[in-house]
Amino acid sequence: MRGHRRILSLAVASAAAALTAAAQAPVGGTAVSDPPPAAARGYETTYDFAAGGVFLDVDGNRDKFRTERNLRSGFNTGAVLLDVRPVAGGGKFDFFNLSAFGFGDSSPYQRATLRLTKRKLYDFTGSYRKFNYFFGLPEFAAGWHPEDSVGRSFRFGLELLPGRTFSPILGYRRNQLYGTRFTSQDLGFDAFPVSYPRRLSSDEVFGGAKLRTRTVSLRFIQSHIRFKDDQQLLPNGDQSVGFRGNTLAGGVRNVPSRISTSTSRFLGAWRPNRRYDLTARYLYSSADLDVSRWDDLLVRVGQGQFPVRQLISSSGTSEKPTHNFGFSQSADLTDRLTFHHRFVYEKYTLTGFLTTSGVVRLIDEMLGGSIDLPVEAAGGTITDYRLARNEAELEFSVHPTFALFGSYRYRDRHMAFGPAGTSPRPVVTIGHDGGGGVIWRPSAKGRLRASFEKGTASTAFNRIDPLSTMRWRIQGSLRPVSALTITGSALFEDNRNDTPDVNYDLDNRQAGVQAVYVPAERVLVSAGYNYLRLHTTTDIVFYALSELTRGVSLYEANMHLLNSAVEVPIGDRVSFRVGYDYTRDTGESFPLTFDVVRAGFSVRFTRTVSFETDWRRYSYDERNAAIRNYTANVLAVGLRFTSPEGRP
Repeated sequence: MRGHRRILSLAVASAAAALTAAAQAPVGGTAVSDPPPAAARGYETTYDFAAGGVFLDVDGNRDKFRTERNLRSGFNTGAVLLDVRPVAGGGKFDFFNLSAFGFGDSSPYQRATLRLTKRKLYDFTGSYRKFNYFFGLPEFAAGWHPEDSVGRSFRFGLELLPGRTFSPILGYRRNQLYGTRFTSQDLGFDAFPVSYPRRLSSDEVFGGAKLRTRTVSLRFIQSHIRFKDDQQLLPNGDQSVGFRGNTLAGGVRNVPSRISTSTSRFLGAWRPNRRYDLTARYLYSSADLDVSRWDDLLVRVGQGQFPVRQLISSSGTSEKPTHNFGFSQSADLTDRLTFHHRFVYEKYTLTGFLTTSGVVRLIDEMLGGSIDLPVEAAGGTITDYRLARNEAELEFSVHPTFALFGSYRYRDRHMAFGPAGTSPRPVVTIGHDGGGGVIWRPSAKGRLRASFEKGTASTAFNRIDPLSTMRWRIQGSLRPVSALTITGSALFEDNRNDTPDVNYDLDNRQAGVQAVYVPAERVLVSAGYNYLRLHTTTDIVFYALSELTRGVSLYEANMHLLNSAVEVPIGDRVSFRVGYDYTRDTGESFPLTFDVVRAGFSVRFTRTVSFETDWRRYSYDERNAAIRNYTANVLAVGLRFTSPEGRP
């Protein structure tokens, strides 16, 4: 079970809060604080920067720890914020904001955002994201699915003449995924763990315009995406023997493909008065796919390791036109009755053709001869998909403190797929979902929302798509005094699918409560408890070699989660914080105990410089797989530099 992913930052809670507040602050010419006198000139600058080192000490399964946390020792930056605004207007820009997180050697996640605006002249935004995904558990699935991949993405957009009647838009996006993963390939009717160097990327260029009037807003965006897949499958020199003794001895498989997609998006909104608004959208895209594959693989089949070499070339093309239309409307029918309605229609048709030719060479090592068996095939597929969904909701205020609401959703899905040149019978799924609930606001200090949903479907879209659903939700908050906030929620969900050879059932029970107490400035006390019980049952039908095998898959989680945190000041310059998280799963699938102890303090040297340190101890104890257990100590130390205006 993949545990709770956490990102260790050198910036403590106060730095994270400063970054969040800056991200949520109004943009444009609005200043963070009261404007200075008109006689002042220049710019007002607010900054917050934290940097230092992270040190790890792991005892036990390092791969499990990295799979769960993906932390490393090294240099790292915490929350970074730079905010610049003109003091009295008239500058070259009205708003400049740069925020970043995680740059360095230790964090698996990095991000940065930039925004630069000038009222009614330009609005520029840019962002960068990077993540490192690691999964390496040799005892999981026979070690056939490890992965160490890195993804990167960046985007920038420019709107000219923002806020005016007509505003042009330009932009660019790029996404990359590279690294190495291992997977199981069905090669020669057997499974092989094969290394899989990933090389995926996409480039998108888009442009358009906005048109605004007093009651109407229109937007059009035209984009073009070029997707590249240059992945290869390579043999593993140290892979284990397959189910029937097969091994992949040598060769290479290239799988290049290119997808070109043009997409047109239209969005319109109409609000003639305060009681009614209408929003509509339409999307059209067309994709052309070009696939080319070359296999040169040597396979040793069976217990006798009989060598087979395949030399096969495949190429194909496909196209996919897509239509997506929808609109939503909201109306205050009376002072007490509100109506919401949404409609969505999706349609796409995928047509693909593939031609394969080559030889399969059977090699007799004892006699030194071989036999070539030619392979040649041509075919194609057609997939037609249509979905229509209607949703409606009513809310009626019986009293200023009490309201009733109800909802209904209708789904109509048609899907047909099969060989090209045929007319397959479509699979039609009709779904109905309805429910309702109450909202109670006895005072400004309390709120309660309770709802019930019930749904049915005529057929299942996939094996775990339910034919019937039932769901209860309860959410509430209470603020007995200004310093104390208590929130709670509960969920009861039952899904059923009695399709033969599937029989998928899900029982989900969740409940939790959280309390936050802030009695004074720089003092925080929080604690909470959550309970999760998840039980699923589904049939298993598969072939083991040539024999049909049936079984039942069971999964059960019975989790108790507790959390607590305390932060208190010690004098005017020192802040101390401690915390503890505890997780225990008594379910039969993955019984475990996992806890995290946290402690740290901050020392303020000057108005702008402080020293911060945080220590965490992770302890993971899984009963059914002790080989995965670990304990780890993570220590982070660093300096934080904050502008005097940004210091609380």
